[in-house]
Amino acid sequence: MHSFSSHPIISTSIQSFLNQQMFNIFIRNLMSSYPLNPWNIFHFEVWLGFSLHFQL
Repeated sequence: MHSFSSHPIISTSIQSFLNQQMFNIFIRNLMSSYPLNPWNIFHFEVWLGFSLHFQL
């Protein structure tokens, strides 16, 4: 139902880019500040939420 639904190629490209960027940021934050803290968990939740949202 999002605005990119009429452009599947553009939507897929943006989705892949955003997922990759957010995942990289999450991993970088995870490695730089171990053990886990609520901020890292929040970042993961946001990334996971975006992934699931774009795949629906």
